[in-house]
Amino acid sequence: MLQAPWRGNVVADRLARRELVRHKGRSALIIALVMLPVMVVCALGMLAAQEKQDFAARQYGAATAKVEKLQYWDGKCQQSDLTSASCTDSTIQDGEKSPAPDWSAVGSLPQQQVPEVQAGQTVTVEGVTMDTTLAVVDLTSPHAAERWAVEPSVVPGAHEVLTTKELATRLNLRTGSQVTVGDSTYTVAGLVRTDEYGVGIVVAPEHPLARTAAASSRAVRTVFLYGDEPTLGQVQQLNKAGLGISTREAFDHMQGSDTQAVSLQALLLVVLVLATLLTSTIVGAAFAIGIRQQRRNLALLGATGAPGRTLQGVVVRQGLWLGLVGSLLGAVAGVAWGWAGVRWLNAADSGLPQPLRIPWLLLPLAILVGTASAVVAAWLPARRIASQDVMTSVRSAEASQTEARLPKAGLVLATLGLLAGLVGPRLWPSGGGRHPGTVPVETIVGPAAICVFLLFLASLFMIPWLLDRLGRRARGPLAWRMALRDGARNRSRATATVAAPMAIASLAGALLVANQSMGQTDLDHYQYTSRVGVGSASSATSNTMTPQLWQRTSQVIQQVMPVAASAVVREPQVCDSSVPMGPACTNALMVQGDEVCNDRGGCSSSSNGVSVYEPGYFRVLTGRDATAEEKSLLARGGVLVSDGLPHGDAVQVVAWDPAKAGAKESVTVPAKGIGQVGQVALMDEATLTELATKAAIKDTFTFFDTGIDPTQAQVDQLSHELSKAGLGNLASVSVEQGPNSSYLTTQKWFALASAVLMLVVAALAGALALRDARDAHTSLAAIGASTATLRGMAAVQTMVAVGLGSLLGLLVGAVPMVLMVLSSMGGVSLGIPWGWLLSLLVVIPLVASGIAFLAVRPPVARAVRVD
Repeated sequence: MLQAPWRGNVVADRLARRELVRHKGRSALIIALVMLPVMVVCALGMLAAQEKQDFAARQYGAATAKVEKLQYWDGKCQQSDLTSASCTDSTIQDGEKSPAPDWSAVGSLPQQQVPEVQAGQTVTVEGVTMDTTLAVVDLTSPHAAERWAVEPSVVPGAHEVLTTKELATRLNLRTGSQVTVGDSTYTVAGLVRTDEYGVGIVVAPEHPLARTAAASSRAVRTVFLYGDEPTLGQVQQLNKAGLGISTREAFDHMQGSDTQAVSLQALLLVVLVLATLLTSTIVGAAFAIGIRQQRRNLALLGATGAPGRTLQGVVVRQGLWLGLVGSLLGAVAGVAWGWAGVRWLNAADSGLPQPLRIPWLLLPLAILVGTASAVVAAWLPARRIASQDVMTSVRSAEASQTEARLPKAGLVLATLGLLAGLVGPRLWPSGGGRHPGTVPVETIVGPAAICVFLLFLASLFMIPWLLDRLGRRARGPLAWRMALRDGARNRSRATATVAAPMAIASLAGALLVANQSMGQTDLDHYQYTSRVGVGSASSATSNTMTPQLWQRTSQVIQQVMPVAASAVVREPQVCDSSVPMGPACTNALMVQGDEVCNDRGGCSSSSNGVSVYEPGYFRVLTGRDATAEEKSLLARGGVLVSDGLPHGDAVQVVAWDPAKAGAKESVTVPAKGIGQVGQVALMDEATLTELATKAAIKDTFTFFDTGIDPTQAQVDQLSHELSKAGLGNLASVSVEQGPNSSYLTTQKWFALASAVLMLVVAALAGALALRDARDAHTSLAAIGASTATLRGMAAVQTMVAVGLGSLLGLLVGAVPMVLMVLSSMGGVSLGIPWGWLLSLLVVIPLVASGIAFLAVRPPVARAVRVD
């Protein structure tokens, strides 16, 4: 008798919900597996939405335009565009003073006006003095909150000030603290959050400090305009008064596309692709094993006349319900975690708090992808169940499986994936344009996602063939042979147990190689200022260090770190007395490095200043005495240069003569490298004097050797102690710490998290697989298999599944990252963490097999074997 299709759907839906209730544990597991990646994607989407760089909002708030002093105004020039307040056809030269602007011209503009003034100021707290910027802001204006957020909302009185959160963090200030600004002491009335760079103190226009700021020669005045766009006549009127105007529209147009937002979106695309793969694979493994336990019930349903479509619908609807519930819960949890993350970032940041932006387009997409992943994961085993022989399923027996053939689809997908990794970055469109020597992030991330996706699918096609080959060539102890042959005989179950850890391993391989490559890039491109542990000290106002100032400075340094040796640097100095602010002195001799070109055609060169060779200075720089060969080269008029400067056996030394309008003369001298000692070049004093005839040799920096590898905490403490001793504005001290190695810590946490996830996923998939194989193990126990043999089989099955999954997953994740690094054409250095990768490949399978051997309880033999 014919049956309406909708009646079959109703039956399938009812049976699906009944199975979900019967197997609550498996249902909860699948919901959690679907929920996790959806939650991660939604949380990252919320954080990425907050990270969008709106530079126009930072500069203008909601203002239409702002009026500033017209840069390089000569009394008649006009600005050529509205992106910045500056003249392009000015006759004013650098260093010359422009006429004073007439600010009364702003009063004739019809737009609403909000003025601000900023000026340099000194702040002292408990003996620690530092330079900052004082801002005069009308906090009662309704537009003030667009660029200034006061916590709590107060207007400081005559004896109060507001401090920015950044300054309060550096000086340990809070509401009620006392702070000296200039010559007067004030009470901190509240904290201000702003994106204005360098601002530390904020006061109202009526404050006494406002009059001081307005009278300062370093004051910078800005008037924000709200309302209509300024007309051409208004711009010309302001230009005649020495004022310039820049509009938000022009500034926004100049900024163009937000490359950081594009990069974040590209990275989010990769995360979404990986999340889809993880969800589909792990959930598919759970379905593939769990559905095998339902096959007898489904077979009985099929024996009563239910069509294959109904049997398949029972399983697919389980995936639909579990995927939908897991995706919805994941989206809600992701939004909650994202909200918590935004709150945490706002609390930690000193800038304006970011409003909560919910990615409304991403949420339904993530829910759709999560649900679709679960449906696809259920559909694949559902097809197998629907097509299986009814009588075989009723008897809970295994259908015989033929020899697996080498999957051509897997080979094709692997080839396409490798091509995507090799060729994709060169063909992928770049919205921001390509520049010589650079590779846009979006041109790498997109092909990487495609490469991972295709290689992952290829690996899924290859797993049954690999299991069949292992089972047919099994050798060794009985437990080993039986485990491998069982995997080849029950390839659907074994494939699921291999695919689950492979999904986590692919993510681990990609993260570990990417992080190692970024760290290696920092190491290769790091520019040393000196040897690690060597520092330099000079006056904060000039490149000199007097003996008296060095004595005070060295005493403070030794409170934090040792000073094993020190030496004064002597350089040939030439001074230009025509500079309005006073004579400007610079090094008269520079060593020109060789030009270096990258694979994309970008070329550059650098130069180092020359100083006098002295044995003590050389020992501080290099940690050793000069060799006879190096001394001989100096005596022959050569130069010793840092290895950081590209050079051969000879270099160009350029001399600068201010008396000849900056004319430069060069001479070629022999050269030899002395290691990574910063931007240093050494010559014999006689040679140096001969080349720099117009220069006077003067004492400049003082270099000192601490003899240790200083930590960031020591460097921060040194800066604090210098300020506390009143040297913060007198002495400039720096110590070379070497390249940042924080990526090693990140690498460790990536590896540990990956190991835990691989073990958890392997344990879940292994538990489901062993439960499915319990009848087979009971039969083996009935014919005399020992407990050790059955435990050994479980251990070997777990080790092979986790080991094969780890190997394929690490290759799937690592190979695309390697291809992406190679495609950057030198922009990123290749780093492969062999130690971590081999540890995951070897240790995790051994640990998982050990857990399986100890945790598995072999079944008790039954008198009757069920066939």
